[in-house]
Amino acid sequence: LYPPGSTLRPMVAVALQLAGVKPSDTVTCPGGYRLGNRFFRCLGRHGTLDMAHAIERSCNTYFYAMGHRVGYDAIAPIAKAMGLGQEFDLPGTSQRYGTIPDSAWKQRRYNQEWTTSDTLNATIGQGYVSVNPLQLAVMAARIASGRNIKPHLFLDPNARPAEMLPYSSELLATSRLGMQLVVNGGAGTARRSK
Repeated sequence: LYPPGSTLRPMVAVALQLAGVKPSDTVTCPGGYRLGNRFFRCLGRHGTLDMAHAIERSCNTYFYAMGHRVGYDAIAPIAKAMGLGQEFDLPGTSQRYGTIPDSAWKQRRYNQEWTTSDTLNATIGQGYVSVNPLQLAVMAARIASGRNIKPHLFLDPNARPAEMLPYSSELLATSRLGMQLVVNGGAGTARRSK
């Protein structure tokens, strides 16, 4: 289990849109995000970015600002729907299924209120968030296919296609574009993998 960092940004983009953020809404990144007397750092100074380009450049500032705008309780249910924090029924495997926190989880676990700092950290996949590589693969497959993909170890020739997720192709389009730009865009964080 580990904090997934920038890998979660396409899922967070879906959650942000469901919470009312438009893909064209922009944030200007000066190298971080100020919350009170704390400065949450970004990986660079990215200038003004929309949602797809924030995914491309892995801009923490964009996701800090938008996470602050909608609150993490709007993001956590989408993370779970995308397979994060989930245990999959696989034979012969022992899974640690990690944590997708929210305000109720923190209250139960630590008897503490959720804070805005918690939201900023969780929105970029840090803080209390932990997932495993299988969950990240399922999340990417669900966004790419639009289907409720479930992992399996053996091919079942009689298996039916996975059900569609309750998200439209238009809703998933920005996340898909951002994922494509990470490798194929001019400033993508994985452009060397092209």
